[in-house]
Amino acid sequence: MLRLLPVVGLLGVLIPLLGLGLGRVLLGGRLHPAQWEMVEFWLMGVTVLYWSVFMTVLVGCTFVWALRRGKTLLFSPTTGELP
Repeated sequence: MLRLLPVVGLLGVLIPLLGLGLGRVLLGGRLHPAQWEMVEFWLMGVTVLYWSVFMTVLVGCTFVWALRRGKTLLFSPTTGELP
């Protein structure tokens, strides 16, 4: 999962930008400025939620990776003794 996080992070940047760009192109001038503000507000909210979840998963994966790596280094058979 740790290897997929850069791709998922890139998607987290591109998806809101694509959504905003497609909304501007497809809807053009059909929306009232107050409605555009609401669309931008929702996109910002979804982006903040996405990045909050992303960072939580990143910290969790890094923590598990560090613990697993430390365990293999601490108790490796090549050292012959515990630190």
